[in-house]
Amino acid sequence: MALGTLARRLAPHGLRPQAPVRRRPFSLVFPARQDGTGRELFVKLLTARSVGVRRNFGHEIEILQALTGQPGVPALVAASTDDGQVFHACDHIRGRSLLEIARSPEGRDLAAVLERAKALADWISALHRLGIAHRDLSPDHVFIEPDGRLVVIDFGMARRTGALPAEERLRYEGYDLQALGMILWEMICGHSIFPYRNRALREVLRREAALVREAALPAAVRRWLLDCLSTPSEFTPDQRFFLR
Repeated sequence: MALGTLARRLAPHGLRPQAPVRRRPFSLVFPARQDGTGRELFVKLLTARSVGVRRNFGHEIEILQALTGQPGVPALVAASTDDGQVFHACDHIRGRSLLEIARSPEGRDLAAVLERAKALADWISALHRLGIAHRDLSPDHVFIEPDGRLVVIDFGMARRTGALPAEERLRYEGYDLQALGMILWEMICGHSIFPYRNRALREVLRREAALVREAALPAAVRRWLLDCLSTPSEFTPDQRFFLR
């Protein structure tokens, strides 16, 4: 969609789109400025017509509304669920994602990696206490701002858990805990451990274990990583559920 078309569509909401405009499977994402204040925002505009996708987008707006003002969550500034205009606009993030950091020279600083992992673990714990599970955490959804603050984006898969049965609530929260481990792995090793639902998981784990044994890592970290790579047959039923 051309920038001029976006500008006409968002003008009634006091937003002026800026380049670049990136196309995602169900949406367009782009920076924008708020008229009057000049506030820098980041907009996600839904392009899909699917009822299910639109419903999930509405859930994302509700979650952002509930979390606005909470540490580590970009503030929701504007949103619309009108039939012809479904979007939300949040404060623009200036920092780098954990994915970018993991691929940079500073990403090899183990102390910094563990400090960021602890900050993310604390954020996840606070989110779960609020009765919400993110369910889509990944290194490109977690950012470190220039002042060191951690900020998490993309709540399209997030769900409220407060009213769920205990087993289902723990399962939703388990997605976030599994993701935390996978993010920490990627931050330490510089690459992802494995994609979800990989049918060749056992061989992937063997290959990763070999890399860990050869890596110049502190002995305690090497033992911890190798423990994480126990064969699937040694996992608990709950752990096997998350590896399906």
